Amino acid sequence: MMLKAIGVLLFCCILLTIDVRHALEVMLRLPPLSIILTLALFPAIYLLKSWRWHVLVRGVGKQEPFASSFSLYMSSLFLGIATPGKMGEALKIPALVRKGVSWKDAVLLTILDRALDVLVLTVALVAAGAVLFPPTAAALMAGLVAAGILIVLMIAAFFPRMRRFLSPDLSLKTWTVSIL
Repeated sequence: MMLKAIGVLLFCCILLTIDVRHALEVMLRLPPLSIILTLALFPAIYLLKSWRWHVLVRGVGKQEPFASSFSLYMSSLFLGIATPGKMGEALKIPALVRKGVSWKDAVLLTILDRALDVLVLTVALVAAGAVLFPPTAAALMAGLVAAGILIVLMIAAFFPRMRRFLSPDLSLKTWTVSIL
């Protein structure tokens, strides 16, 4: 409840400090094609994220149709938006357990999904940083590589079936050494 109140308070502070008229003027100056392309990207992004979730679930041995993965992902996304701290996204855990996935795998899949979101945002940050601040591009790339290695090691450490799905002929030790 306290976290929700803080979120509402911050939102109100933002609304009180921005110049709404200026924000509307800026939005009205945007080319209509840019707005249309931006709006068109939302369904594409959510389809890709649902597909990623589907691949992750298949990686732990649960074969289910994409429609089921899409429905679960979108339901948890909605609850994530509606709850403080995106806690609604944890809905995926009991839903997966009801489908026969272990609690451990369900929790780790949910964490891995969020970590992959962070990795995607890191890639976007590095790309933007390389364009806007070319002298620091090397440091940004190092951060991206470190984040990528962390994600791959999480997959390798926690999901033996995912390792077989991604690279069936490598053991954990070989897989980890080959990445580094």
